[in-house]
Amino acid sequence: MNHAKTLRYLLAGGTVGFLLLLFSCKELPTREEAQLAEPPRMLPDAPAILVLVKDGIEQARLEVKGRFRLQAGDKEIPTRNASLGEVVVKAADGGFALGVQQFAADTITITPETPGSVFVDGKAWPGWVRFVRSGAPLKFHVINAVNLEEYLCGVIAGETPWRSWPEEALKAQAIASRTYALHAHLTARRAGRPFDVTADQMSQVFVAGIIDQPTISRAVNFTRGMVLTYQGMIFPAYFHAVCGGHTEDASKVFGGGKTPPLSGVACPYCRQGGSRYDEWSVEIKAEDVTARLRPAVHSKTGKQLGLVRLIEPVDTGVSKREFRLAVGPRELPSTLFTAARAGTGVLRFTGKGFGHGAGMCQYGASRMGQAGWTHFDILAWYYKGARLSLLPYAARNGNTETAPK
Repeated sequence: MNHAKTLRYLLAGGTVGFLLLLFSCKELPTREEAQLAEPPRMLPDAPAILVLVKDGIEQARLEVKGRFRLQAGDKEIPTRNASLGEVVVKAADGGFALGVQQFAADTITITPETPGSVFVDGKAWPGWVRFVRSGAPLKFHVINAVNLEEYLCGVIAGETPWRSWPEEALKAQAIASRTYALHAHLTARRAGRPFDVTADQMSQVFVAGIIDQPTISRAVNFTRGMVLTYQGMIFPAYFHAVCGGHTEDASKVFGGGKTPPLSGVACPYCRQGGSRYDEWSVEIKAEDVTARLRPAVHSKTGKQLGLVRLIEPVDTGVSKREFRLAVGPRELPSTLFTAARAGTGVLRFTGKGFGHGAGMCQYGASRMGQAGWTHFDILAWYYKGARLSLLPYAARNGNTETAPK
C-alpha cells in the first residue's frame, strides 16, 4: 500500500535513512526483539506527563518503599527513615495531613529515589506523586508525573483491547497517543495548569501503575519518540472508538481553527460493519434528560431549563458534543444521532458510532491491522497530510527507525 507516502521522518540533522529489518523464525527472540518487549526505560529529556489520576477525593493511602524526597509546597521536608510505612493522606484546614503529621501547604510531593516505589491505595506508580488541594473543602487531587514513554504503556492498556488487537494497530495507537499527550503537555505548560491530561476519556484513558506486558512494550518501544506533525507543528491527534463510517472534522467537534489532518475521512472498515455500535438506540425519560441538562444550561445562560419534551439536533458540532457530555457519554455513545418521542415522557435517541468521531477510528484501525495495513498506512489514512517526526531524545538514544518507502 502507498497510503503512507506523505509520512516522512524529520531526523536530527535533516537526514533521512532507510533500513530494512529482516527477521528469521527462531524459537528464542533475538536480543533486539527481547529489548523491544521490555518496559520502556526512563529516557533523558523525554518529558514527564502530569496525569490527574484521582479527582476530588477525601483520602488516600500512601506508602513509599525506599528513599524519597518529601516537599510541602516548595519547602523540602527532612525524612528520618529510608522508607515510609502506610499512612492516610487527608486535606486538613490550611494544608495536608500525612498520618499524624500536618503540613501548611497546598501541595505535597513525593519523589522516590527508586522508580516504582511509591504506592497509592496499594498500587505502585511510576514517577513522582503530588497531592493538590482541589479548592473544595477537605478534598484534593492526585497527580502522577510519568515519563512519556512509560505513560503510553498505561494508555494502551486503558484505550485498547491489546490482547486481541493486531500489532500494527497498537503501534498506530502508540504514535497517536504520544502525539496527543505531547500536545497536551505543551498546551498545559503554556497555560500554567497543574496537570497535562486526565486519566479518563476526557483526555485518553490511562491505567495507573506500572505496566509490564511485552505486547504493549513492543508497540511503545518500536515507535519510541515518533509523533505526528503538520507543517512542523505538533497537533492533537484525536482518536475515538467507532466512527460509524466517516470520521468528523475536529473543528466541528472541539471548535477552533481547522487542522487539515483532522478534517475527517471515510472509514472503509467501519463501513463494512461488525461493531455493536454500527447502530444503537437508547430511550431516556424526558425528566432525566432535563435534570442532566439543567446545570449546563444554567452555567451557560443563567436561565432555568423547563421540561424537555422534544430535541431537534441541528448539527454534529460543538453544541452537540456538549449536549452528549451533559446527558452522559455512556447513555449517548456518539454525537451522530437523531432524537424523537417514544411515548409519553420518553425520548428515543438513535445513532451510529462511539466517541466524538474526530481523528483515528480505533475500531477501523484494528480492522485495518487485521487486513495487513501497517501502522504507517493506518496513520496516513486517518491523518492525511501529516508527517512522522522523531523527537530529539529518541534520536540521541540510538533510535534508527526510518521512513516507509
